[in-house]
Amino acid sequence: MQTWNASLLYKKELLLGEGAIWHQAWKKFLYVDIEGCKAGCIDPLTKIVKERNVDKRIGTAVPAVNGSLIVALEGSIEELNFESGKPMNRCNDGKCDAAGLYGSAPCIKRQS
Repeated sequence: MQTWNASLLYKKELLLGEGAIWHQAWKKFLYVDIEGCKAGCIDPLTKIVKERNVDKRIGTAVPAVNGSLIVALEGSIEELNFESGKPMNRCNDGKCDAAGLYGSAPCIKRQS
């Protein structure tokens, strides 16, 4: 059996950091600071950290196919352009089914 030894990649002061996942396309770790209202990423080779303030508490951030992130914010689910820090959509017309499962349709914002 192979044994792995964990080591600290980077010490970052967060209010409530969670959700570290590897973003294969970016070759970076993603994380969220729930109470700090931030989504962030760190390059493990250069140790460069980039963060975006999302103005609401954030529960998770996951990669989307177009290079953006899908973020679960307090009160909404949004597509975030990480480079600009701006949301790219809004939710429209949500409903619950008989089992209580919620679904809504995203609407893409037009870039102006």
